[in-house]
Amino acid sequence: MKKKLALFLCLTLVLVGVVGCSASQVSGKIENKENQETSKNYPERTVAGTVAVVEMLDLLDVEMVGVPNSRYKLPESCNKAKRIGKPMTPDIEIIKSLNPDIFVSVSSLQPRLEKELKDSKIKSLFITNNSYDDMLDSIKILGDTFGKQKEAKEFIDEVNFKVEGILKETKDMQKPKVMILFGTPKSIMLATDKSFVGSLVNELGGINTTQLMGSFKEAYVPISMENALKTQPDIILRLTHASPEDSKKMFEKEFSNNPIWMNFKAVKNGNVYDLDNNYFGVSGNIRLVGAIERLGKILYQLDQ
Repeated sequence: MKKKLALFLCLTLVLVGVVGCSASQVSGKIENKENQETSKNYPERTVAGTVAVVEMLDLLDVEMVGVPNSRYKLPESCNKAKRIGKPMTPDIEIIKSLNPDIFVSVSSLQPRLEKELKDSKIKSLFITNNSYDDMLDSIKILGDTFGKQKEAKEFIDEVNFKVEGILKETKDMQKPKVMILFGTPKSIMLATDKSFVGSLVNELGGINTTQLMGSFKEAYVPISMENALKTQPDIILRLTHASPEDSKKMFEKEFSNNPIWMNFKAVKNGNVYDLDNNYFGVSGNIRLVGAIERLGKILYQLDQ
């Protein structure tokens, strides 16, 4: 009996030791994984190449040591950052002197800048902000790159919440046909659903009139007044880019002097809107929620 009891106690001690060891190993693995995640090296010295990138990084609370020259007011967080020159032609020597961990710009400038940055051994990241989806994808990429996933998720969730709210509120409403005019001081083009504003109209359920004219790969296409008139848009949006004030004057002159515009029911009904450049441009910016709110009000006459 004593031998059996002694054997039982020995087996119990062995099992306790095995279980304790296993638990310790599991705990050690969890701690190691957490330590690896916590100690992941995120960029600390960041140079931003464009105003849009500056605003996105500032939104995510990423500190910048270099920012572009700009006539626009930059966030206060950039007051001590070194100016590196114009977005299209930044001074590589100044960037190198900042000893950056990473240089961030937009994809449209990648062909122009990437090789010179690589030759100078400067790590680079180029994001895309040409559409609604691009903006959300780029915010997520930046969040992952700089360890700011929480901040990125908050922004994305806010945008999605706003869009879902508008779609829910307008689910029983007729979806408007929308013509988006893109104006410069010298010409007018049509913005397709590949453009930033076109992607917002599409996201909110509007019908871009270029979809009724054919399939386009480009964001902006020449306007055919004959084809445009056939689509009879419910709403006309006027978007300006270069020299907004001059472009707006051009629109006003065109609509006043060209009688064909009076054949558009959107013009007859007073449904022609000039878009605010702070929210609507050829590419997206961090004021995406504001852009969605304003566009929802125009498309569906919502009180927001």
